[in-house]
Amino acid sequence: MELASTQALLARLYTDQAFREAFMDDPELTSRPYRLGNIDLQKMIKLASGPALLFSRALIRKRFGHVASFLPATRRSMGKQMWEAFLGFAGHYNPKGVGRHLFDAIEFSTFLLKECKSQIDAPDWWQLVSKYEKTGLEALAAPFFLNIKFYKHDILRLYKSAGNPKNEYTGPPQLVVWYKLTPGSKVWNRHFYPRHWTN
Repeated sequence: MELASTQALLARLYTDQAFREAFMDDPELTSRPYRLGNIDLQKMIKLASGPALLFSRALIRKRFGHVASFLPATRRSMGKQMWEAFLGFAGHYNPKGVGRHLFDAIEFSTFLLKECKSQIDAPDWWQLVSKYEKTGLEALAAPFFLNIKFYKHDILRLYKSAGNPKNEYTGPPQLVVWYKLTPGSKVWNRHFYPRHWTN
């Protein structure tokens, strides 16, 4: 087996959870593009079931740390369930290039809201906080951005106090604006309170 093929296969085993699982299920089929001999194939099977798993988990843990830094309120709301959900997500999306951690966080947020919303044991408002947080990330990732959302109650207070299970979605309604004029510029984010409201 050529060195380039060896390195390519090792990289996939180390970093791509879905590929590693497919390799363990059917090593011969999965490794066919890499043209492994039987001896080399057995070495890779042994590697994938041992050191590769440990190294991969360390990489996923590091990747999770980057993603969680973009989703602090979601993490406070979900607790350890966020890590468990990320393990199910990590093998299905592999970010690359500049800003990969930001786009990883956006995709993970989408995954949580679509695939995990009925599985998370958290206050009912966790999805509202997650969507609010995701909108800010989408504004950060886009070259230009404008989004206006109306919230029935005080979303900013809810966001800041996420993590408190006794927290409630109450208070005055808010009109929230995210605005980005040019690529690379900061996101302008403002919360407006109508003068007349009922709780």
